[in-house]
Amino acid sequence: MLIATPPSPLVKQQCGVGLIEVMVAVLVLGIGMLGLLNLQNSTLQLNQQAYAYSQATNLAWDLMERMTANEDVADSYLTDFGTSVSSATDCSTQACTAEQLAAWDLNLWLDDLKKSLPQADAQISRSGATREYLISIRVDIERDGDGDLEQVDVGFRL
Repeated sequence: MLIATPPSPLVKQQCGVGLIEVMVAVLVLGIGMLGLLNLQNSTLQLNQQAYAYSQATNLAWDLMERMTANEDVADSYLTDFGTSVSSATDCSTQACTAEQLAAWDLNLWLDDLKKSLPQADAQISRSGATREYLISIRVDIERDGDGDLEQVDVGFRL
């Protein structure tokens, strides 16, 4: 026959302690998860910024190669920020002069720039009497539309 004994005073003091330990563990886990989410968000933003810089650099190199291939009229590629270029001649279907090819190249390149990097703008300039050119691309790196643009510059000599 078993006889029930009253609980000791020590057991009465332990009531609810396990629940508090679980609540503290859940709180620590929750704080850790918030930290991981913040880290993931930062990683995505930095990845997006790196992508925009890479795209701008690749596009600048593309234009540099186009200018090098048509270097006799490289000054025809010069343009300023906010300038739109239209080419009446489609050089993919008909023969073009060097100047027409430069206008067509620049028009295609600016279209590629707008497609790859929304809100991007470009300037192609020449440094004095030398044949040194600078391709400057302004990009909304964070893609938040606040007008805060970063500039990527690629310089080269023909």
